[in-house]
Amino acid sequence: MSPNDPHYVFCRLAVDKAKLCVVSPTSSNPPPRVAVVFARGSKIIGWYAKGVGGQFLDGEHLVDFVAKSNAHAEQALIEKMHGFDFSDATAYVTLEPCTKKKAAGLCCADLLVQTGFKSVFIANCDPNPDVGGLAWRTFHANGVVTRDFPPELRNEARRDNDLFFRKFHFSVRDSGKAAFDYASVGSRTLGSPGREFNTRWTNRDDGSIYALDYDFNVAVAKHCTSFDEIDDPARWFEDSYYTKPVDEGQIVIFRNNCGYALVKILRVRKQRTGVDAVNSELKFEYQLRYAISG
Repeated sequence: MSPNDPHYVFCRLAVDKAKLCVVSPTSSNPPPRVAVVFARGSKIIGWYAKGVGGQFLDGEHLVDFVAKSNAHAEQALIEKMHGFDFSDATAYVTLEPCTKKKAAGLCCADLLVQTGFKSVFIANCDPNPDVGGLAWRTFHANGVVTRDFPPELRNEARRDNDLFFRKFHFSVRDSGKAAFDYASVGSRTLGSPGREFNTRWTNRDDGSIYALDYDFNVAVAKHCTSFDEIDDPARWFEDSYYTKPVDEGQIVIFRNNCGYALVKILRVRKQRTGVDAVNSELKFEYQLRYAISG
């Protein structure tokens, strides 16, 4: 796609507008930077950056507006342009439109379908395993042509959203819960830099998964269902291996030079293909135990 192509121009504009979104680097739950651009042919008809503001076409001019701070970008722009004919328009969005919504009303993917869009460009898939990839299914099922941003713009949008993506790839607390799409990512880092545990996972079946560690090996705490039942994680490494099958409800133990990571598998959902595709998902709770120095 040439930089002079209108599709490239509007993808570029969406990435630039998403940069306006402010995210605190110290936030424990950073929101994503998201912007959307609506265009008809080579003419822009509206744009919005989540939590910041945007513009919509009123006659021959773009008019500024600001929606509620919690409004999704697509939702904010569609609601402001209520009654507009989008049947020959294209949407360019920097993060996959949501397919689930906590509040009342339609999710963004359904809004785009209902309002008549026949073409959507998306920069990045949502890293949340409950969301990621499902917008494509919605669009394909409703005849909406779905395309990717050019690679360099897709990568730039991903870098701009690094804090949001890291929520699904890293867990720096000493205990907690986590969930991610293990088929897409394959690993999850637990713990703070310098003491981190690099847990790796690969597909087995619904309700079961393989845990891997080629450097330190892994072990399963047999018949233990809670962390309190494990006094000494080291004793389970009498039967360790570089990979172990782990079922839902079981506890697998990783180790490094600093201590042990206890991981209880809560849910494993295997990836399927076809029209009824669902995302692969690994959900677990964990507890990190570090060796006492000195």
